[in-house]
Amino acid sequence: MKSRRFRILAVALASVVLLSAAAQAQWGAVVHVVRRMRTPDMDVATVMLEAKADAVYQAVLKNLTANDKVKITHRNDKDRVVEFTAGSRDAAIQVDQVTEGLAQITVGSPTPRTLQKSTTDLAVDQILAVCKQMGVTCTVGSH
Repeated sequence: MKSRRFRILAVALASVVLLSAAAQAQWGAVVHVVRRMRTPDMDVATVMLEAKADAVYQAVLKNLTANDKVKITHRNDKDRVVEFTAGSRDAAIQVDQVTEGLAQITVGSPTPRTLQKSTTDLAVDQILAVCKQMGVTCTVGSH
């Protein structure tokens, strides 16, 4: 039940971001700024990359499998979605093709109930690692 609610919320958030990002891409160059959002239930981070979604997804998989602190718990290659755990924190990454040559990475995780490191940091860390893997400089936007 929690996983289903997590997926529904992540898809809804990704849809909103996709629509605004597609509109932004029509009017100028895409800036590689990682955007973060935290709600009482979810931490989400996203970034747009000038690349094909399949290449970005392969970089995501390579990054996650190379990290011994991360365990992939589910993957759906068709939809380019990977669910994973990092210690006691669960997260999911989805890579979407926005337009030809423009992909979006969205990472979501349930907000921790304790005062541990924010899962937004986990999400941002994963995006920055993929950016590095892709040879793209990404910066973290302010809240």
